[in-house]
Amino acid sequence: MKVESLLTDLREKRPLVLCITNFVTANDCANALLAVGAAPVMALSPDDAADLAESADAVLLNMGTPTGDQLKTMLEAGRAANRKRIPLVLDPVGAGASSMRRKFAEKLLDDLHFSVIRGNAAEMGFLGKTEFSGRGVDAGTSLREEVRIDGLRKVSSQYDCIAGSSGAVDLIYGAEKLARIQNGHPLLTRITGTGCMSGALIAAMLAVEPGNPFDAALMAALTMGIAGELAAAAMRSDEGNTSFRCRLIDVLSQMTDNTLVEYARYELA
Repeated sequence: MKVESLLTDLREKRPLVLCITNFVTANDCANALLAVGAAPVMALSPDDAADLAESADAVLLNMGTPTGDQLKTMLEAGRAANRKRIPLVLDPVGAGASSMRRKFAEKLLDDLHFSVIRGNAAEMGFLGKTEFSGRGVDAGTSLREEVRIDGLRKVSSQYDCIAGSSGAVDLIYGAEKLARIQNGHPLLTRITGTGCMSGALIAAMLAVEPGNPFDAALMAALTMGIAGELAAAAMRSDEGNTSFRCRLIDVLSQMTDNTLVEYARYELA
């Protein structure tokens, strides 16, 4: 894995990452990308989505607040990215929470090819048609690890992609490899946007390593998990969620390859 220089390479390349994401976390995704050295561009309209995608180094589609217009925008951007062989990432937020979201996700998956699909345990369980546990965009934390892995295998096989599932232990599956990432902190679940930021980081890593989506997804998970740990460790006793959010972006902006090597806790199988 190109762990020794990926963040350095990212900051040198400064890739342009197009994010078509939800209105709740668009600012978080943009700030996370800026912090690690990427250049974010956000899109809402289908009228310019294809042009923006063709000029980007990677594209993220996040369906957290889906609308009919957003589906059109995502399809335009995704088709352009596929034509140009630009890495495409899907965060299927709340995919199994409603009939509309199910149809939204199914349309994206039928029409587009993704390098990486990354969601929480419930979302990936739904896409993999395995045991599903969750309400709305709940994480589905009650799912057993073997069930989560089974869902990832099915998603990876069916959609020819790297599949990732966030949780107390993040899981990434693809290319006949499984990674278990132990880095992270409970405060990452106490603010909105950390999952969306993780998807944006995957896109940024893919822009540097487009031919190696497994390692890009692994590096993004490690980066976010370690940033959560270091941000939490830096907090004072009188600080809370808002301070953690600010410290998280600060840590991402100061993250180095050496930090990743020092703090990374994961295993490959």
